[in-house]
Amino acid sequence: MHGELAGSTLVLVGIVAGSVLTFAYTARLLLGAFRPGVLSEREVVEGPTPIEAPPAPSTAFWLPAAVLGACTVVLGLVPNLASGIVGAAAHSIDPEVEHVHLAVWHGFNPALALSGLTVLLGVLLVVGGPA
Repeated sequence: MHGELAGSTLVLVGIVAGSVLTFAYTARLLLGAFRPGVLSEREVVEGPTPIEAPPAPSTAFWLPAAVLGACTVVLGLVPNLASGIVGAAAHSIDPEVEHVHLAVWHGFNPALALSGLTVLLGVLLVVGGPA
């Protein structure tokens, strides 16, 4: 957003446009998949033998996702816990970086406005788009 290179505004417009389209196709997918009246696979497949439920996934399957989910919740509620790690990583990439402070709320700023614009345009695209 604060690019100093020629064309950085055009790149930002492209990123926002891509985000709007991503929002719209994800919303259409979710609205189409989970609306009332959609037949499940079980209802579509008809046959003389009943369909058995698949076995429950093993712990090795769901545990990595659970650990990442728990970290996301903790760092989402208390983001300052990761400030030291993020600051060290940023300093190793750019020695001029002095202090990094992570927070959930940074106030009203251009990034928040672009996020709101993305959601608004995505909703309008879903609502006003073809059925």
